[in-house]
Amino acid sequence: MPHPFQITATHNQTGVIEAISGQFSDDDWQQLTAYFSAYERLSKCRLTTSREELNFSFKYDVGEPVKHSATLPPDDDIDAFLLRMRPFVLEREPTSFFRIRNILASYFTLPTVRRHLDALKDRYAGKFIEFRIEVGQASLTAPQALDKWLNAFDYHQDTEKRAELEAMFAIFPEQSARALFLYAMLERAAAVEKVARLIEGVMKRDGEPHLAQS
Repeated sequence: MPHPFQITATHNQTGVIEAISGQFSDDDWQQLTAYFSAYERLSKCRLTTSREELNFSFKYDVGEPVKHSATLPPDDDIDAFLLRMRPFVLEREPTSFFRIRNILASYFTLPTVRRHLDALKDRYAGKFIEFRIEVGQASLTAPQALDKWLNAFDYHQDTEKRAELEAMFAIFPEQSARALFLYAMLERAAAVEKVARLIEGVMKRDGEPHLAQS
């Protein structure tokens, strides 16, 4: 069964409109719809709709130790959010963010749309986070640190990765580190949502996805 799509993109500065149409294979369509279903579950998490309970700050005065402050949402909200992000984060999952983003990029070859998908990949990778925090030789704001935290405490129970992080927590408080990691996960969730919106536009047969870019 064919799964047709048509997508248009408008350049905000020039007004130039680009359009492309085609059809998805059955296998790719199944993966796209599975991704959107997983996103719908994620969108019902309280943590994805409000970041008000997640706060962290640092204060440094010359000659004084760094002062950390962090507040986190309730554990149940965090657990639900991380569980529903799992299908997008684990690379072997058929609905992993990078797998689905690459499927869309293989069909949506318009330069404007490809730039949009590239920007979403960068956001998922944490490149839009405006600050960097390093502890010794390790960066807490690098995607590798986030994945290490997920594998050590939530998605897996990797004792070696846990020991590495616990050594870091002796210098940088665990509460503040968790706040940073959750912030990075929310950035990933924002990229997940944007991809889901592209898929949603394709699924609506009475219309077509439209993307405006500057």
